[in-house]
Amino acid sequence: MDNCKKCNKNFEFWNVYKSYWKGKWTVKCSNCGTEHDHKIMNKLLLGAVIFVPVIIYTLISFNYQPNNILIAVIMYTVIYIFAGFVVSLITTRLFKFKLIENETKNDI
Repeated sequence: MDNCKKCNKNFEFWNVYKSYWKGKWTVKCSNCGTEHDHKIMNKLLLGAVIFVPVIIYTLISFNYQPNNILIAVIMYTVIYIFAGFVVSLITTRLFKFKLIENETKNDI
């Protein structure tokens, strides 16, 4: 997990994880309150959260075909959600952040 660029305190995992799933692209340091923005690699890791469960879903669906369509839909949905959750937990640890520059305009 990355740390604050101002006070060097590590970001709290659950703070980053919640902001990720809420769709917020800024994370606030719990120590000094400085806001940080996600680097582009974090946004690319979102693709892994979507892509890896699709691969797992495809591999399982080729190897196992239940007779009842309702059971198949429920089973594959649960597998897809669980795989997405696990992958998102793993990728959150890889996130890097950059300090948001506070632009102040001086009126003359």
